[in-house]
Amino acid sequence: MNIKNMRISFSWLLVLLFIVFGCIESFAGDAELTVCAAASTTGPIMDISKLFKEKTGITIKSSFASSGVLARQIEQGNPADVFISASKKWADYAKSKGLLKADTRTNILTNTLVMIIPKDGATLKDFAFSKDYNFPEKLSGRLSIGNPEHVPAGKYAQQSLTALGWWQGLQDKLILSKDVRSALRVVEVGEADYGIVYGSDAKKSPKVEVAGVFPDSTHKPIVYVIAEVEGANADAGRFIDFLFSDEAGKIFAEYGFVPVKRK
Repeated sequence: MNIKNMRISFSWLLVLLFIVFGCIESFAGDAELTVCAAASTTGPIMDISKLFKEKTGITIKSSFASSGVLARQIEQGNPADVFISASKKWADYAKSKGLLKADTRTNILTNTLVMIIPKDGATLKDFAFSKDYNFPEKLSGRLSIGNPEHVPAGKYAQQSLTALGWWQGLQDKLILSKDVRSALRVVEVGEADYGIVYGSDAKKSPKVEVAGVFPDSTHKPIVYVIAEVEGANADAGRFIDFLFSDEAGKIFAEYGFVPVKRK
């Protein structure tokens, strides 16, 4: 073989290798799912995703934010296979826009709403969830909550504060955050004397204490909804099935969530 032919053969070899490795990369990319989940589920979803990969080899790419932000991102075309919303409102919104596979939608978790303070922080001695208790007047500092416009935890907080007659009196004392995890961090670093988050958020934070649990009667039921996104990877249903497994349920429970049995 002369030098010219050797160069041609080598060039074709490079092309062949490029095609082969390109196909391998493409195949590997198929073993991947994108999960858009409410910020409050960050801990358990990360742990469950790791376990799921160990069992199946499928990588989970997670995007965590407020449910409203995620729903709008999916609407704008951001890649997603699974959507986990912390409220029915944003699941309904996504459904109304034709973004979800209707027959895959189901409830997956419930949660509680709690008032928190910084670890070893001072609480009002007579603090009580009662209309007779004037929390806005007694609070000299700030209260951290998620923005009710797009953060479900913030919306539940607004519902409870309204039911107790506290909402209007707290307007100039509120710190509104982009999601419930951010609302938690504001209290963790001492920028707010009180905060309202989910019980699951408070349970895993060593920097806050629970001052009290809001009565269920003051807010709508806190229910998380899960569904496949239209055009989802074929393995999306497999991941959702795993989230309803006993193994995943134990992880959710460790983080303070209450798993819902699949209907």
